[in-house]
Formats: sequence, structure tokens, C-alpha cells
Amino acid sequence: MGAWAGRPSAALLWALALLALPRVRGDCSTLPTFQNARPEENYDANKIFVDGTTITYRCDTGYVKIPGKSDSVTCQGVEWSEIPQFCDRSCNAPQQFLTMQLNATFINKNYFPINSTVTFVCRPGHTLSKFGQLISTCQENGTWSSVSGSCKKKSCPNPESLDNGRVEILTDILFGSQIEYSCEEGYTLIGDSKRLCEIAGNKVVWSGDVPVCKVITCVPPPNIQNGEHSDADKDLFSYGETVTYRCDSSVRDRFSLIGSNTIFCDKDGQWNTMPPQCKEVRCEIPQVDNAVPISGFGRSYTYRDTIIFECEKGYILQNNNKITCEADNNWSPALPVCYKGPGIIFLIVITIVIALVIITIIIYRQKNRKKGKSATISVDYKASSKQENHSEESRYMVSEN
Repeated sequence: MGAWAGRPSAALLWALALLALPRVRGDCSTLPTFQNARPEENYDANKIFVDGTTITYRCDTGYVKIPGKSDSVTCQGVEWSEIPQFCDRSCNAPQQFLTMQLNATFINKNYFPINSTVTFVCRPGHTLSKFGQLISTCQENGTWSSVSGSCKKKSCPNPESLDNGRVEILTDILFGSQIEYSCEEGYTLIGDSKRLCEIAGNKVVWSGDVPVCKVITCVPPPNIQNGEHSDADKDLFSYGETVTYRCDSSVRDRFSLIGSNTIFCDKDGQWNTMPPQCKEVRCEIPQVDNAVPISGFGRSYTYRDTIIFECEKGYILQNNNKITCEADNNWSPALPVCYKGPGIIFLIVITIVIALVIITIIIYRQKNRKKGKSATISVDYKASSKQENHSEESRYMVSEN
């Protein structure tokens, strides 16, 4: 025993030898676990990971990675690196609204822990319905609370009136609405007929400029041969203005105005009709046999002159008795005709025939009345006789009883 005293044991020497050997690499084994997270890939429980291996985790459904925190561990020799909890419950990104939007601070975020809050601002063209902040809170159930407040559309100023026209508010005068302009008859709109309530800086205004209603004008009317019109020295004529035509007066020639003597500037900037004509109209003296004129006597006849005829005694009129001289130098309608009527003997015969027919009808009716009356008396007599016979028989039967 004394020989081994003071010498190290074999076990101790073996342990020291092992410590002197270089460290073995690739001996990380069981993966660490984290609350509400799991590795992105599935690994066998007995898998050995070599030194330097990095494993990334993903958060369970309903949880998100906390910004700024690592979600990966690395095999460092025989141990895994340590990282703090990196998954937490979070609400989804807040919904968008037509009248408001997330404050710029929260736009690019995807982590909204329970009880955290976000703020909104009114969208352009809108303003707060009442004073206060627009706040929403991430609730315990993972949903957002209703926003504490609301926004409404801004209002444009009342539109200006339009001279010689009108403005129509199609819906209202709030942001995004339209107004429409139109002119009274005889005026044309210069500018845009519609204006939009749009954003201008921090307020809303009507787009563009107020249009103008300009009176419609016509160029001077056409000149006519052998005539003239009023206001011949004017360069423009406004809507509704009229001009009057007249024919030249001449001792040798008498011109007639064919058509309306007045025309006017209409709503389309045109003269309402063609101008009249100045023509020399001459109708021949009409010859109507067996007729005499009773009005319209003259040696010559021009446009619109009229004559009225009457047939001579013993003649009957056919067609109209009044004729008019027209622009084509002809009489209208056709000249009347007087044809000889029936003689006195013919009239007497006709009268006698008619009288005989009337007398015959009267006699026939009277005979029918007499026959009807006689038949009535006969019927009454027979009925009376039967009644008397019946009465006598009745009395006889009573006597026997």
C-alpha cells in the first residue's frame, strides 16, 4: 500500500487525459422551446446539430414577432444561444375608413399588442365631426374598439348666382359634389357647365371659374332684290331682335312682298325663316262667263288682290265665288263657273210631283190609322159578348141551385 501512496489514481489520470483532448464539435442536441413559437421546419427529436447551426422559429397563429427581437438560436459548441421571448398576441392592422386614415406613425407597423392604441386623422377634404382625438384600442379578444370620434366632409361655399342663367346643386355642396350651370333661352354658356367641390390646401373650393352666359347673336340678315330691311347699318343682332322688309317703291313698277315681312334672330343664332321676296306680280283680268264681279273692281291686279263674283240671273255658281291673285301670277282657287239653271216649267213640274208624293203619303197614313181603329173596336166587341154570355150562364146555374 505504501508504494501507491502519493500517486494519482488511474481514474483521475483518465479524466485528466479526456480534458486535455480538444473539444468535440457538433454536439448540440435538443432544440430549445419558446412560448407561442415553433421551429420553421420539423426536426427529429434525436437529431444532432453541428456547431454554428442556426434555427429560426415562427410564431403560432394569433401571435406575431415582437419587432426588434430575434427569432433564431445558434448552436455554440454544445449549447444553444439564449434569446428572450419574441412572440406576443397582437391585433391585425386596423381597418381603413372612407373618411379617416391611420396616423403616419402606425402605417408600416404590423405589431399591435393587447391594450395598445392607434390614432387616426381625417382624410383630405374631411374634418372632425366634433372636437377630440380619433383613437382605437387593441382589445383582449384581438379586435379593435370603435374609433372614438368621426370625420365628415368639408363644405364648399354657396355657389355664386349666374347672370342670365341658373346654377343647380345636384346633391349638396359637400366635398366631391357637383353643381351645374345653364343659361336662359337666348344665351349661350361660355366656360365649363359643371364645377366640382375639390381640395385646395386645407379647405375645399369649387373647381375652375364661374361660367358666363353670353347673349346669342345673329349676323345681319340677307339683303333682297328690289327691297331693303330695317337696321341695315347694324353688324350684329341679339337674340329676339327683328328686322322688317319692304319693297322698293317705283312709279313704273309695283313690287309685291312675297312672304312674311318680319323675321327674328332665334335661339340658335339663325334667322327664323328665309327673307321675303319683292316681285312684280300681275294677274290677268279674269273672264267668267255669265258672271259679274261684285267687289275687287280694277284695271289691273297684283299680289293678294281679290275679286268676288256673282252669277247672272238664271245661272247657278259652281266653285268658290272668291279668287285671289297669287305670287305665281295666277288666280287661286280656279275661276268660278256659272251654268244655266232649270227653266220655270221644269220647276213647276218638280213642285207638282213633290206635292203629289206628299199627298199620297198622307192618305196612306190616314187609311192605316182607320184600319187600326176598326180592328180595335171589333176586338172590344167580341170580348164584351163573351163576357155577357158568361154572365148569363152564371145566372142560370145559380137559378137551378
